[in-house]
Amino acid sequence: EEGKLQVKVDTQLFRGVHYEIIAYDDLGNEWMIHSTRKAIVGEVIGLDFEPEDIHVMRLNETEEEFDARIEEYVEVEEQEAGLINAIEEERDEE
Repeated sequence: EEGKLQVKVDTQLFRGVHYEIIAYDDLGNEWMIHSTRKAIVGEVIGLDFEPEDIHVMRLNETEEEFDARIEEYVEVEEQEAGLINAIEEERDEE
């Protein structure tokens, strides 16, 4: 039960190399945990993590929807980079 956050294990599924554990904190927030250590459903466990270990997702957003949204951002950034390069090339020609 040691850790920055205490959560109660709701489900656990072995994914081949790690366990995918779904747990809830006292406020009802859902935590998806990937761990090589097995947990027991109903057990309270402590989570210890660094800020860069956290992946926050929108409520009711699937992983596929999240990936698609990120891909849109990447495409926009690439378009903006292309426009900036075109403007810089025009300036160089003048």
